[in-house]
Amino acid sequence: MTMEGARIPFHDDAVYLIEAARSSAKQPVTYYDEIDQVVHTFEDGVLEIGTDYTDYRSYHLALDGGELSVVLRVPNGEGADEYALDQDDEEDLAQRLAQVARPMRLAERLAHIDVAALWDQTMAALFRHDPTHGAPQDAFERGNLEGAIHAVLEQSARLAGWEWKAFGEEGGATVNALLGAALPFASAEESRRVFRSDDFSAAVLAWFDGRLAPLGWTLVAISPFDEYQWFALLRRENADEVRALFEQLGVQSMAAVPAVQ
Repeated sequence: MTMEGARIPFHDDAVYLIEAARSSAKQPVTYYDEIDQVVHTFEDGVLEIGTDYTDYRSYHLALDGGELSVVLRVPNGEGADEYALDQDDEEDLAQRLAQVARPMRLAERLAHIDVAALWDQTMAALFRHDPTHGAPQDAFERGNLEGAIHAVLEQSARLAGWEWKAFGEEGGATVNALLGAALPFASAEESRRVFRSDDFSAAVLAWFDGRLAPLGWTLVAISPFDEYQWFALLRRENADEVRALFEQLGVQSMAAVPAVQ
């Protein structure tokens, strides 16, 4: 199945990984997805993206003259059945490719900039409106910037974690403890509204944002994104600036969508 780059969400990451593998002097090339703990292999011009599904399915991608082709293969005991991708498959493949390509792209970019200076800039922005806290002096770790950001947030009482579905009580209690506040927990009706939302995570963040805004804080989810989620408490004055700096250091974030006035 041949796919057009303008139509599919994973075209750029797929081409990036295939071309990177082609340029490697050592063949075959393996990529390890640390999040899903799955190995992907490039051999004989084909990139095989493994999965952790019980049917052992995998995606097979090839690049010929700039044209990307991809099939889904499911073992059947004697060989493998091949299928065209549906929308769910495309979204699944896009996520798996991004989880491998993103840290590689990040490492390439960070290799050409002054990471320590960027770290200092991020810390200055993070604590600009909170002079009572200082960034831990020993947190910076070039090889694990995401972990270092988590360490800074934890040591400055800005890091919270809970399962998404436990936002109404456990999440509320955790935020209250960090801020020394007494924000009310979610009512039964509020919980039902959040759970019925088309975008559950966005609804959770919006629920917190409505409570935290009068206090001058906002809550953002930070990578890695999972069922048990880590969140950062940020000052509203420059939350967008801090999130942009986090992104440059390789930490993704999700925030509440501003309400339409």
